Amino acid sequence: MPIWPDTLTIIKATRPNRRNPARSGGADQTGSQQFVFAPGGGVWTWSLTVAVRTRDDVLDLGAFVEGMDGQAGTAMVPIYDGKRSPWNIDPLTGGAITPAKHAASIADDPAFATNPITTGLLDFRLGAPAGLNATRVTIARYRGGLIRPGMFFSVGSELKVITALNVPDSGASSSRIATIRPWLRAARSAGAALEFGRPVSLARFASDDTGRQDLDLLRFGQVTLDFVEAF
Repeated sequence: MPIWPDTLTIIKATRPNRRNPARSGGADQTGSQQFVFAPGGGVWTWSLTVAVRTRDDVLDLGAFVEGMDGQAGTAMVPIYDGKRSPWNIDPLTGGAITPAKHAASIADDPAFATNPITTGLLDFRLGAPAGLNATRVTIARYRGGLIRPGMFFSVGSELKVITALNVPDSGASSSRIATIRPWLRAARSAGAALEFGRPVSLARFASDDTGRQDLDLLRFGQVTLDFVEAF
């Protein structure tokens, strides 16, 4: 399986959305139309635009694209939505404590990393077992900030989005019951890691011609990669 090259610079990304989550048999003679929806319906689609600026960019991107073998290959691909992850909030500046800020802060004061309210590391897990096709899961927070609907996370190779919480996350409790879409495609045990900081999904290219490099002066360009969820 090809490895996503983290050396690439992403200059544009679409937030994932599900394609074909509902189906209809069409409208009847009166114009009435019914749709059938399944909580597990649809597959994620998203795009990443890469800045090609250096020799390494050309080679790294080319190796990944050709290694995918068109739509036949799959890879674990990130979605680049980290600005909306549940980071802790700096009590002094009010800004998000991202991994970059975490690294800079512990260089000044190592205690910054050990305090659970100032660490830039996230640790969320399933607080209870979740069965196949589950649409509600218990999310337990060990390190990190508040979660809210609209946030993405991944469990294993599956990408999920929180659509609702049983009660808003105020920080008073370390766990919440979340409604998710799409449903779990495999049963998960309690304690399974939930990746909020850098969610990923198993994906394939949306078309065989994705990733073509049209380079200005044979050196520079922008390449958009279109992905669709694979499972």
